Amino acid sequence: RYKSMKVGQLKYIDSMQFMNTSLASLTKNLGDNHPITTEYFKKQGYSSEQISLAYRKETFPHEYIDSYD
Repeated sequence: RYKSMKVGQLKYIDSMQFMNTSLASLTKNLGDNHPITTEYFKKQGYSSEQISLAYRKETFPHEYIDSYD
């Protein structure tokens, strides 16, 4: 099992439990250009600031997880 948190339709997963490299390394490999995903998020009503947050590494809020469900 791994820790995750769902906010709306977005699911945040603690990737260190199943990835063989750090999330920082993985996000660097993505590059800066995501036209298809960005367009999708815009159509869903997300702001540019919200979209930019989706493309970068953030700290996982372990203290908010109280069960595996």
